[in-house]
Amino acid sequence: MALRERLVRLERRTRPIDPEYAEAIARRWAELPEHVKTPAQVLGQHAPGCEGTHGVFPRCNLACTPCYHSREANRVRVDGGHTVIAVRAQMDMLRRVRGPRAHAQLIGGEVSLLPP
Repeated sequence: MALRERLVRLERRTRPIDPEYAEAIARRWAELPEHVKTPAQVLGQHAPGCEGTHGVFPRCNLACTPCYHSREANRVRVDGGHTVIAVRAQMDMLRRVRGPRAHAQLIGGEVSLLPP
């Protein structure tokens, strides 16, 4: 038996998986196209993925070295789709669909530009 297989077996014996989480990643694996179901694929084998991305800081100085945003990035509305209610609704949906360990990202501008 290969080392990787022995390590996987050891992990499964010593680190129990929450049944709800196991069901969520199994659903995620089933949703993937066949050509990406490889041994190196993390989605559906180790994690359900990251699907919620929320812009929480509405202003930015666009000064980060790897920044890919244009000047229009500072025109993001904060009174519409990214309200606390909308974010909560999306997080609730992620919990139902992707299970107890679904991931979301909080992205946005420069926090030093927020009012005190």
